[in-house]
Amino acid sequence: CAPRLATAFAIAFGGERCSRRVWAGLVSGLGGVAIGLIPSLSSAHLGLGLLFTTTSMLGLAGGTVLQKRWTTGVDPRVSAAVQSTTGAVLFVPAALIVGGRYELSAKLIGTGLWLGLGMGIGALIVLVTLISRIDASRVGALLLLVPAVTAIASWPALGEPVHALTFVGMAIAAAGVGTVLLRDRKSTRLNSSHITI
Repeated sequence: CAPRLATAFAIAFGGERCSRRVWAGLVSGLGGVAIGLIPSLSSAHLGLGLLFTTTSMLGLAGGTVLQKRWTTGVDPRVSAAVQSTTGAVLFVPAALIVGGRYELSAKLIGTGLWLGLGMGIGALIVLVTLISRIDASRVGALLLLVPAVTAIASWPALGEPVHALTFVGMAIAAAGVGTVLLRDRKSTRLNSSHITI
């Protein structure tokens, strides 16, 4: 839902325009994600996690549009550093207070480094760079590929089997994302040819 919300926010507050093709691509991509997640969510229990998920989704969609609108020209590394530092200031004290017990091990250190450097810094810089270069709605469409990449990465890393239905969902989500990005490419070509003439 975050990509559709990001697109809606981008149209309402960011001044972007989206065609029916973009909306169709987002809807089909979201459908693919839902199909791919059916095997994983069949035994899930709804509760407080749903509230956190909804809040995160709204934050991601709104943050994508605000990033596009307010930080044009800001170096993505600076933007990522500010966001990471703000997150650390807010959540490290909370983690120390309610985080529970843990044993320091090589696995914990490796996981912490991967989450901190790979996901916290690397992925954030990529996201901020994409937001500065293309429409927020198209960045939102790329987020539909995250569950597919996560499922593929979890197979060798965590030994989690990938269900056949997950592959079907991946294909549908990829087709939806392709529809959104293909439209972007065509419009870019048309704009550049119009300028040359």
